[in-house]
Amino acid sequence: MKGNQVRYVLLALIALAIVGVIVRLASPGGSDTTLSGLLPIERGLIDTVSISTSSTEARLVRSGDQWSINNRPAFTPKLNSLWDVIGDFDGAQLVATNRANHERMGVDAAQGVEVIFFLGAAVQERFTLGSWSPNTDQCFIRRGNSDDVYAVNCGYPSILFDPEPDGWRNPVVIALSSDSLEAVTFRFPFRSSEQGFEAFTIDMSAPEPVLLTSAGSQPVDPFTFQSMWQALQALVSFDYATTEEIIGLDFDAPDATVLVKPRPGVQTPTQLLSLIRKVDGNYYARISVGGVAKAEDVFVIDGRIIDSFVRPAAAYIQPEGVLPSP
Repeated sequence: MKGNQVRYVLLALIALAIVGVIVRLASPGGSDTTLSGLLPIERGLIDTVSISTSSTEARLVRSGDQWSINNRPAFTPKLNSLWDVIGDFDGAQLVATNRANHERMGVDAAQGVEVIFFLGAAVQERFTLGSWSPNTDQCFIRRGNSDDVYAVNCGYPSILFDPEPDGWRNPVVIALSSDSLEAVTFRFPFRSSEQGFEAFTIDMSAPEPVLLTSAGSQPVDPFTFQSMWQALQALVSFDYATTEEIIGLDFDAPDATVLVKPRPGVQTPTQLLSLIRKVDGNYYARISVGGVAKAEDVFVIDGRIIDSFVRPAAAYIQPEGVLPSP
């Protein structure tokens, strides 16, 4: 090969090398300071997500478009938030490269939460989720066995990346919109030698709520009514009864029941809330719809919330001198 030809070939190779460098620098996924090169972990592709610590594991499984855990539907709002955060993994900012930082950042094996994405039986990607910074709403993630640690937008990771299976159950006991309620009927069995029960209804079909008892009707105390209304708009549990606890519960003889009746035309069924008071002051609660209740769906609700509105009729009687609510 002649000298000029060699020179032209070398110039061409150098030019190609320069172009390659420029392409790598210009590429959004090619920076060494961001997480890139991930295998696809999209919601509609991944079959299973395992979220675990050394002591417990939540295993989310997809069937079509539906996600479940232990054959129960996963709580949709929590699931949506989880996938929003996962969508930010690709492009997360590099914050540490030294293994000595892992323990401080919570991404070591002893402290971190392991998140594994499966495609069929194969592991698609594996991460260790570490500490969360409330000042920046970011948490630390480490990919596979890499020493590199990245920061990703991640509010409340202990809630979203929850390794407890019960944490993925729907905690909502009752949820009603502001204009959907027609009447609420309370029933309290007598706990003495006297047989019978106390029952009364808060009727909201009229412009102003009315207390209906066997003695007639009268205006409702606005403060107690407001406690009831706030509770029923979003009555949420904080725990669930265990299988052993459920066996010992008699919901045929509860401490109180609350029958929640929606207005005609509302796409919400009439629901019966049955309550059994626990020794610690909280309540076991079960919901029946159309007379049907699943024994395994027994919630535990904060006793302060229940006691604020599940009260005798006397607490709903409007005191003299109190003006009706506007």
